Amino acid sequence: MSLIEEARCLEKALFQSGNNNHLIVDILTRLNSNQRLILNSSYRQIFHHDLIEDIQAELGGLFEDACVALLKPYTELACDIIYQSLVGDKFTLLPIIDVFFTHNNDQLNLIRQQFIQKYGDDMNEYLINIPDANLFKITARILNIERETTDHVDLYLAYEEVDQLNSSGLGLSWTRQNEFLDLLCTRNFNQLQLTLQIYERVTGDKLEDDIRRYFDGDLHDIFSAIVSCIRCPVDYFAERIRGCLKAGNNDQNIINIFVTRSEIDLPEISRRYTSLFRKQLKDEIRTSMRGDFRKLLLALIRASDGNS
Repeated sequence: MSLIEEARCLEKALFQSGNNNHLIVDILTRLNSNQRLILNSSYRQIFHHDLIEDIQAELGGLFEDACVALLKPYTELACDIIYQSLVGDKFTLLPIIDVFFTHNNDQLNLIRQQFIQKYGDDMNEYLINIPDANLFKITARILNIERETTDHVDLYLAYEEVDQLNSSGLGLSWTRQNEFLDLLCTRNFNQLQLTLQIYERVTGDKLEDDIRRYFDGDLHDIFSAIVSCIRCPVDYFAERIRGCLKAGNNDQNIINIFVTRSEIDLPEISRRYTSLFRKQLKDEIRTSMRGDFRKLLLALIRASDGNS
């Protein structure tokens, strides 16, 4: 079926009596992200309506939110994730970590430019909403990441930086914390993964173990999340989904993770979820979610696994 025909089917599914949500789920999860963007454009050309606006008018709740997320270009969705994190009722840095520690400089610069176009201000203008001084400084540093553009690894540098981290402890002062954060925000991902390996070889402990030893509260959660994301994004996002499901009120984060990872590593995340927690992710979704929103998440798992 051509994308023009898909657009016609989607319009019928939206506006027929009671909506055909099953067909909406089938179309949006069967197509990949590029096809959905073309579908969006085809829909506008045929019906002279904006597809996202029609979905917002005809659907509702989390099902609507997930459908809208699937139809947005990735950079726009990333901007929305960052914006909601910065201006939400309760500030949380984890969605920002989701974005900034899984992308290179070029990708982040595109996201920053799109953010200004959509919201009218640089991301840094929204830092005023963060009440805690340490969280303010850490978030400002992350929003201004300039990571090495090379993928080259330097074994000598890894040993040198492990020695610096190990010599006086990670959390003895803000200066030490700032140096640690600078390392995480500037080295390329290959170099950081090497440093994590050397740290464990030299100290006998994973860096995460020393983070637990030196930090507590928000600082512990932030540094643990960053290091986990650098070490293995699949493990990190499996744990993020688990945390969202346990919290019971993080459905928007579930949407963001499923949509952004669906064409990257959602099948691996699903399998790793089973290994880590002895429960299948699809069973957890069936238990925790309801209605068409649940059907859409399960369809994303099936579709991504079929494309892997």
